[in-house]
Amino acid sequence: MQHTDHSQAIEVNPAELTAETSMLLRCLLQQSPDKQFFDALDNDGSSPIIYKVQRPHPMFSHQMTEAKIFLTYNLIRFARSKNNEEYRYAVCDKQAFQRGGEGFIYASHGTIKIDDLTEGNYNIIYKTKTPEKARVLKELVPFEGHAKHSIIERAVRESDFLHATGMFRDKKPILSNKHDRAALLMRRAEGKELLDYAIEDAGEFNELNNQISGTGNIFTVDQRIALTIMIGEALLNQSHKKGIIHRDIKAENIIIKIDNDHNPLSATFVDYGVAKWEHEHHIVESIGTVECMAPEIFKGRPTSQKSDSYSFIIMADEMIWRDYEDNRYEALSTKHQLQIQEILKVGKSESTEQRLSLTEVINRFKTIKAERELEDHFRTDPRI
Repeated sequence: MQHTDHSQAIEVNPAELTAETSMLLRCLLQQSPDKQFFDALDNDGSSPIIYKVQRPHPMFSHQMTEAKIFLTYNLIRFARSKNNEEYRYAVCDKQAFQRGGEGFIYASHGTIKIDDLTEGNYNIIYKTKTPEKARVLKELVPFEGHAKHSIIERAVRESDFLHATGMFRDKKPILSNKHDRAALLMRRAEGKELLDYAIEDAGEFNELNNQISGTGNIFTVDQRIALTIMIGEALLNQSHKKGIIHRDIKAENIIIKIDNDHNPLSATFVDYGVAKWEHEHHIVESIGTVECMAPEIFKGRPTSQKSDSYSFIIMADEMIWRDYEDNRYEALSTKHQLQIQEILKVGKSESTEQRLSLTEVINRFKTIKAERELEDHFRTDPRI
């Protein structure tokens, strides 16, 4: 049973267990060995959930007595791999750090390992995840765009996409048919959202004069070219070459890593909740982020990888190139300025036949990059 009056309850922190709280947590897990979700807070997120557990009597070990506990973290039961039934418990924040239309994202700080749940064995091992192995948990929520599919079906489907990308070391979907709950546990992409860097690049927003001020311009022209290529290749390699159409390309769904000099290092596309397989021609829902949607989606026509290419160009134009504002592109030759403008224009063509493919966009930017490197070589080589 679960209650919300915690005045007499014992706090159990799964990340900092004592001998007593380890025993109490063990008792809780023994009582419900098949339970997937042990929530720390009630549905409103305002009060702790109180769990009643049967524990050994402090004075009479052969007798059991009732204790009340509450958790400082959520515990989520998951299979260690997709092919076996060895289970662990993910220790996750009780509050989501990101809330979207399809699900809530929680940071996962570590894992509880229990070799067996035999009575009288109270040893629990907590293992912290290092930053490079950090995980996140996405719990799916009802979503109007997926009214035809249950949360369970959506979780299984998104898990297939995540696994196909090869980027997330994702676990078997965590499913509770009884309570219609589902979650996905995966490796956290390293870096920050492209949107965060785009805001920093634009400068600070001054509410007094309703204008952007500050230095901004954190990327050089060459870094913008490299960033465009890197993100395009990430979409190509993680999705398109795996037969996936992402269908929700926006700056919030692109995690990039840069060095201290703002040189791009890596890019990862996240959130495959509305993705589809390239061969699924029957799926024609108007789904995704409206500002980045390709015209054929609004017309109820089948989407293709060129629909993703359109969204990619919209994103790149607004977040990386920003319509050639503030004379920031003076370092480009007139020839290359015109070429980039042409790429951004043709890439947004309403006609899928005239629209550039993602590979064509990448190759055109690579040509500009190579020409600029050659020009720089001739300028700096003293022998020429």
